[in-house]
Amino acid sequence: MIAEILAKNPKYIVLDEPTTMIDSLGKEKIYQIIRDLKSQGYTIICITNLADEILLADRTLLLNSGKIALEIPKEELCNQTELLKSYGIKVPTILEILSELRQAGIDLKLNDYTTTELISALKGKYKNEGCH
Repeated sequence: MIAEILAKNPKYIVLDEPTTMIDSLGKEKIYQIIRDLKSQGYTIICITNLADEILLADRTLLLNSGKIALEIPKEELCNQTELLKSYGIKVPTILEILSELRQAGIDLKLNDYTTTELISALKGKYKNEGCH
């Protein structure tokens, strides 16, 4: 389906719950396609009810009764976990981890991390330090 859309060379690509009913390996493949398309300059609008997928976005909009109730740029997501929770949003695990790390004085930028990539980033940042 994505190949068919790309053949038309669109300015924008709208994906409505692209990972619904797809296994975890298939989801990772779709996430990688979305990352690749973004890096190629495509504008992607992704409608989802899976909180983890907001980490793919540059900007997150929360709709409530058809109106924008909340707009958060990606770089602010770590600072807005309590606000997300107040809207009943399950905060993605990686955001929770980054928020906790930030409170402990470890400031990592929010990237398109998978859990494995986050662990690698932490190991890279602290590889010459022992356990405390």
